[in-house]
Amino acid sequence: MIYMNNASMGQASAATLARMEQHSALETRIGVVAAMEAAQDELRGLRPLAAGLLGTPGSAERIGVETTTTAAWTAILMTRDLRGKTILVAPDEWGANLRLLERLIPMVGGVIERLPPLGPGGAGVDAWGARIGEHVAALVMPLVSSVQGRLYPMAEIGALPRPKGCMILVDAAQAFGQVPIGAEAAGIDAIVGTTRKWLQGPRGTSLYWTASGMGDLCLPAVLCPSVVNIGNQLGLGVALCAAKDTGIDAIRDQIMARSTALFEGAAEIGLATANGLPPETGTVCLAIPMAAKERVEQALSAAGIAAKMPDAARDEPFSEPLADGYVPLRLAPHRDTDSAAIDQTLVALKSAI
Repeated sequence: MIYMNNASMGQASAATLARMEQHSALETRIGVVAAMEAAQDELRGLRPLAAGLLGTPGSAERIGVETTTTAAWTAILMTRDLRGKTILVAPDEWGANLRLLERLIPMVGGVIERLPPLGPGGAGVDAWGARIGEHVAALVMPLVSSVQGRLYPMAEIGALPRPKGCMILVDAAQAFGQVPIGAEAAGIDAIVGTTRKWLQGPRGTSLYWTASGMGDLCLPAVLCPSVVNIGNQLGLGVALCAAKDTGIDAIRDQIMARSTALFEGAAEIGLATANGLPPETGTVCLAIPMAAKERVEQALSAAGIAAKMPDAARDEPFSEPLADGYVPLRLAPHRDTDSAAIDQTLVALKSAI
């Protein structure tokens, strides 16, 4: 199987799985408590490792481990007083987060406002800043969008003036393990993300960090007391070590080389990205003619290529739709994806278009 979809690709590395299996075997042999005690040194090293990935070296104690992005995102949001407040939402915010807001915010007399798109043909960051008033409790945004892989200028947004109590909450599920984070220097208030995608950590494991200004309610011991099993945490440590040893800058360069090759090859067979621009991250989102949708799906499946045609209306309901007559095809080559896999993907696409 060739994984061109990082949700499917999200399988822990062999070294990560081996460490998890080793711990499971130890639990069987000496018991859960004794095995956990034997792992304490590794567990204590987890947060400093995570701090390196997130760019929060001065506040590793504010890093926590959770099960999913949504669990940590929701817990952090619930520490704010949302009564009668406004939540500003980036246009590419994840659909599950939006659906939670749409159920919750009206119950407390608040409102949800969609921010304008950023970048070419869209607004500048200052247009977002103009929307942040005393009535705003939070601005929620992805660091990298899920469908098109857009990279948001987190540091510029984190530098926007905002009233006391207004937080910037970043969903980095599509960013951990493929782009440098720099959360502390960016001036944001909180960041969350699963580790099973680009980082290739264990499923059922996510990381989060909150700035000191978020207060004691957001300390891990209060916010999300650990519910992640010890084997998963140890496996996550292995994944973090691997990312540290290679270096996120080097990983980013490797991934970008592959997504750029895929983008250029697609252009040669007449396929453009959904926004007409080169990829900003590891995701290449192609605009596929609706008439060719089934042929493309069948060709990719026959070639053993795991890709995704996302339902943008469900995944990112506030995002700009594609032109009429087109659907998105999301391809996400990883750093382990070789040129032969990219060539096979392009051959399959060419046969179906």
